[in-house]
Amino acid sequence: MARQTFTNIDRRAFFEAHHGKCAYCNKPVTYGEMELDHLVAVKLADDDASRAKALSDLHLPAEFDLHADANILVACGPCNLKKSDMQLPAPHVGLLHATALRIAPEVARLREKYRRIVSTDRLVLNLVNAFEAKSGSREELDALLWAYFGRSEFKLDFPVRFAGRLETSALSKADLEDLWDRPVELWGDGKTGLPLVHQDGREREVHTTREYLDASREGFFPDANPAIKASSLFDYALGLFFALEHGRPAATSFISHPRIGLCDLRHLTKDLAPTFEPDDEQATAVVSLQDLKDAGALMVQEISSLSLAFTFGGIVTNLSEILRADLDGDGIEEVLVSSYSRAEAGTLGFGRSMVLGRKSGNELLRILDVGAGPVAGGEGK
Repeated sequence: MARQTFTNIDRRAFFEAHHGKCAYCNKPVTYGEMELDHLVAVKLADDDASRAKALSDLHLPAEFDLHADANILVACGPCNLKKSDMQLPAPHVGLLHATALRIAPEVARLREKYRRIVSTDRLVLNLVNAFEAKSGSREELDALLWAYFGRSEFKLDFPVRFAGRLETSALSKADLEDLWDRPVELWGDGKTGLPLVHQDGREREVHTTREYLDASREGFFPDANPAIKASSLFDYALGLFFALEHGRPAATSFISHPRIGLCDLRHLTKDLAPTFEPDDEQATAVVSLQDLKDAGALMVQEISSLSLAFTFGGIVTNLSEILRADLDGDGIEEVLVSSYSRAEAGTLGFGRSMVLGRKSGNELLRILDVGAGPVAGGEGK
């Protein structure tokens, strides 16, 4: 009799793709209790005549693959026992097959993701064992892991929230495949969906960062103030993805030794302060946020080592540090920062992520041009 075995990777992929619910009764099932059931009995694979008749009776194509993901459903024990080898009526099979067919691409994606993670973990373990035998330093090991596998984690000081995923304080490059196509929480209570418009009058609603990036490249943009404000979360996510894709451990740092952060106004360029007011040609000596504060033009509202809120020129700006790494490939550490600004009077608001850095201990921490920028992260192309 034809049999089909499932690995732990297969089981995990089906469980997550089906959201941990039995396909027959729609009740939640734990991972340990879950059973995988063939919608059309896999034993038919041994008998060509019986298989052909069964597929014809069920209005399924003759080439229907009994071992494919589209023929496999998550089931609870009672439902699987009740169904056993009994063939369901054609209409019922049609509905269940439509569900399995819709979910099959997600099963394949998750299976590949977990295979990649397991493979990488094995390689990392072998590398660790080999490296420790030679008594290498932890810093050298971390650099090797990052360069070859992208497995080192970034510590996040300002996390982006994704639907269906617990908030985490650290992410690695291995998380990218999942995050690109996971909805971004925008409105609280897990709500997603950002309305965009096009100059030609078309409208589109996006939920994932990949959808947002693709729509932006096609000329779609947020129009109403609430959408403009919410779009900043997608821009933060793009900045984070860029850092996960391109970030490396830094050999040199002019911001960590000693530590320079958002609380050090004298080290931050005045370009971090957007304003509605025109430039004052007489204020050429003003180069830092501290200079603006000393002149009485900038008022600090809140300040910490990881965040800064201030008012300048009719605009309230909030800066938050996301992570630190070498983000432009020059071996020097930079910092990824989220920035959100709103009109002091009115409803206008906008945000973005930016890379700040300095190339010596004598420079201001300024906004860097990292080439193609966050929206060109390789996974999003």
